[in-house]
Amino acid sequence: MRLDFLYPALVFDEDENLKNSNIEILRSLNGLSDKSSDSNMVTHMERPLTLYVRKGLKMELVYQAESQQLFAKFSVYVIDPLLPEILEELTDYIYGQMTDGYGSGGYYPQRKDIWRIGFDHSKIISPIYIDDGTKVRPVGPSQRLLWAAEDGDLKYIRQAISKNRKLDVKGKWNMTPLLVAVRENHIGCVEALLKAGADPNSPIYDLPDSNYPIDFNARAGKTITDGEVVDDPRAQPITQLLLDHGVDINQPLRNN
Repeated sequence: MRLDFLYPALVFDEDENLKNSNIEILRSLNGLSDKSSDSNMVTHMERPLTLYVRKGLKMELVYQAESQQLFAKFSVYVIDPLLPEILEELTDYIYGQMTDGYGSGGYYPQRKDIWRIGFDHSKIISPIYIDDGTKVRPVGPSQRLLWAAEDGDLKYIRQAISKNRKLDVKGKWNMTPLLVAVRENHIGCVEALLKAGADPNSPIYDLPDSNYPIDFNARAGKTITDGEVVDDPRAQPITQLLLDHGVDINQPLRNN
């Protein structure tokens, strides 16, 4: 399901004269998209939005004959109709992407009769759901588990354990949920994963000299406070958990 966000477009010539009263110009701009923009608007999106939004599209100009208005359309594909609070957060995100990406100047279409196209930020049209037949798959259980370990989402981790999900799945850089939880100092998640059988000796790249959970624990055990490196009190109980569940302390560490 596609979700469209529309902003009124303001068309200017090179002398900064507003050209929105010229219907022929507005019609000629219909369907024009920003080929220079990032086609994936969700690149820097964070959770919880990443749980519901799967893909973003380029900005496209849309002319509506009924109102004789030109709009800038920003679209994303979502799994299901969103809860009101998630939709509100997504609306704020799209607005941020638009303003950060185009700034106060707007979009420059490189046409002789048009200098730039600005966006009326104050007049966003209510987001519109469009069923265009596109199949959007939800996040898979492996990725969801990795995200839960990063976020400290103990509830989801326990659900995954109760469903006998594979715990030593590999994500970016071959990091397992346990490695991620250790890095983020999420004690409860580390404990739950270890008790459920997660491997405490799984390296990132499956190479002898790569980082192991105990090495990540050593790294995560130091934080910077007021410019000084200090011990993180969360690291010691994680160290004990790793030791209690068979971590090999003789592994070569890259963090000395």
